[in-house]
Amino acid sequence: MVSALPALAADSTNTAPVSNDAFVAEFHSIIDRVNAKIESGEVSAEVLAPELNAIEALPARHPEQSVDDQAYVLTQEAVIYLQVLHDPIMVEKVLKRIVHDFPTSKFTPLEMENIQKLQPAIALAQIRASLTNGVVFPDFQETDTTGKPVSIAALKGKVVLLDFWATRCPVCMHELPAVAAAYKKYHSQGFEIIGLNQDHSLGALTGFLGESGVPWPQVFDGEEKKLASKYAVESLPTTYLLDGQGRIIARNLRGEQVADAVKKALAAK
Repeated sequence: MVSALPALAADSTNTAPVSNDAFVAEFHSIIDRVNAKIESGEVSAEVLAPELNAIEALPARHPEQSVDDQAYVLTQEAVIYLQVLHDPIMVEKVLKRIVHDFPTSKFTPLEMENIQKLQPAIALAQIRASLTNGVVFPDFQETDTTGKPVSIAALKGKVVLLDFWATRCPVCMHELPAVAAAYKKYHSQGFEIIGLNQDHSLGALTGFLGESGVPWPQVFDGEEKKLASKYAVESLPTTYLLDGQGRIIARNLRGEQVADAVKKALAAK
């Protein structure tokens, strides 16, 4: 949940009438609406846009407030982008506004430090944002658990599912039957899967493969996480469906969506 605004002190140098109660009440109302949407599971940027816009406009609506009060409101907008929407690019944008609009605020020195700390996360977010539908997925040259070479280029003309997963991931294991069913149904028609495993040990992967009989190639990425870092994978499972030219046509399909998307992609070849 997002915290409500604590008691605020008006700027004593401002001789204009101060409306602390109205300022605090308006901010609390916005935060209450944000928390209500969080509780209901509505946490997209689009859904929270009215509240985010209201927070952004609040300092200008109450110019009588101290710079610390006004800056604090914007720090809470940054908290929403960081903790709720997980959007470091927007967090940086808000922090830069605080630094620019309220340079004398007590929050400004800390936010300048936070902007620098955000840079690695922003770089990862930019990578993820670049991997959109229609973009050719950047290739890799790896070997699977049997020592055979694996790459996207080697599967040109095939519909390919890239599956970042781990045996320790409950959601991955829950999704595995649907992925396996799609493979069994469409492999003979030109559907391939490359598993990009994120287990902590190779033994965990090979042990599972021996028991389950999963037939598609697996690249073990768990020790160095080279591929996970390259493609900014933060959560498992993360999947990309590629067409015969290696272009992204879908991401993070779940359940029957996998077979449906593969069927459509094969029909379009």
